[in-house]
Amino acid sequence: MHITPAMKVGIVVFIGLFFLASAVFIIGDIQFFNKRYNLTVKFTHVDGLLEGAKVTFAGVKVGKVDRIDIKSGLVFVRISVMEKIKLPKCTRFMIDTAGLMGEKYLGMDMVPCDEKKEEGYFKDGEEAMGIEPLRLSQLFGEGEKIMQKVSKSIESVNKVLGDDKVIDSSRHMIINAYEITISAKNFMASIEDRIDGIQDNIEELMKNFGDVGEVLTGVIEDNRSAITELVQNYRDAGFEFNELISANKKNVSDLLSNMNKTTVNLNKMISRIEDEGRTAEKIKEMLENFRKTSKHVEEATSSVRDILTDETIESELRGSLKSISSVARKADKIFASLKGGAMKLLYTLRMDRNTKKSHNDVAIKLSTSGDKSFIVGVRNIGNGNHLDAQICQKNEGSRLTKRMGIIRSKIGFGADYQWKKNVLYSVDLIDTQDTQVETTSVYKLKNNISLQSKVENALKKKERNYNVGIQYAF
Repeated sequence: MHITPAMKVGIVVFIGLFFLASAVFIIGDIQFFNKRYNLTVKFTHVDGLLEGAKVTFAGVKVGKVDRIDIKSGLVFVRISVMEKIKLPKCTRFMIDTAGLMGEKYLGMDMVPCDEKKEEGYFKDGEEAMGIEPLRLSQLFGEGEKIMQKVSKSIESVNKVLGDDKVIDSSRHMIINAYEITISAKNFMASIEDRIDGIQDNIEELMKNFGDVGEVLTGVIEDNRSAITELVQNYRDAGFEFNELISANKKNVSDLLSNMNKTTVNLNKMISRIEDEGRTAEKIKEMLENFRKTSKHVEEATSSVRDILTDETIESELRGSLKSISSVARKADKIFASLKGGAMKLLYTLRMDRNTKKSHNDVAIKLSTSGDKSFIVGVRNIGNGNHLDAQICQKNEGSRLTKRMGIIRSKIGFGADYQWKKNVLYSVDLIDTQDTQVETTSVYKLKNNISLQSKVENALKKKERNYNVGIQYAF
């Protein structure tokens, strides 16, 4: 077959038309072989959406806008979606823009379906309600309203800040705030200085307490044998006296009864001591009772003499009665000197290191015009109530004070040593049956305030107990 030039031209034109038609179909997104189904989306405003715009689902192109109609105040947008794409009933339809200034398109998003909404997928020909697009005019309108409100707020602020009184008040407030800051800074600096000073004093005090403990421990260790011998002698004397009493129990009972009456009168006298002339009269009355008691004792002695056959026991008992009479005469002299003395009320708050409990002690110290003084008080108030009743003697010019009497509701004696002007050491030997050694260190901070460190059962390591407290003198 012979191809003429005209046939060649026709073939070329036909091929060109074929490629041109293919390009038109491709560019125009015209597809004949993909099946689609149609949906209608209703809007009140489409914000410039055009027919032929793409339709996306989750950002993937799945169809296009076929037609846009306006009916009854609504815009009906008909779209065609590829049949293989299934749209859930809860799909959200909205108009979006490709980029900042790109073309408008209809976008669909997948969102979690509510329980109230119908489950399943859209079918061909169904309708859905779209989400209204946010228009620039609305944004500008809202922005204008916001700017108006901001402008009014600025005008109000200017009116307030522009007032001369407000300006002056603000200036004074700033100045006062600056002055307060400076004052606070100075105050904190002074507080820090005081805290540093207190910390130094406490460190020095604790160091002194440590030195005191070491000194007392050394003294006790150096004199352990002497103390043990003294305690043993004291215990033996107690045993002998107990044997004497048990042998003459009935007769001595009357003697002790009279002594108890005298003790009651003595306690009443001490508890009611006043800085008036009546004190001396009460003391004289008490001494008179004491003399009567001595007389009764002598009478009891004469009756005991008839009963006792042992000459040794008789002589020992007679010596004891004479000693009581001598004590009465000495007590007369001691109490007569109270009128020219002084009285102090001592309150001590202690903390037990082992049990972490606090203890309260109260004592009255009566100083005579001579070298003697008396201490009457109660330790561990509300937690044992231990009685203290001691006679103290200090020789003139000496640093040592000797004490004897009742300590913690038991017979005992002790000694105080004034090491420095503000440091005092004390040692107490308590109880004739089960002797206990108690050491105390006192550091005077002021005339009426002292710090106290106490060691109970100092010689028994397993039973040793430490107390730290503060004492106040009224």
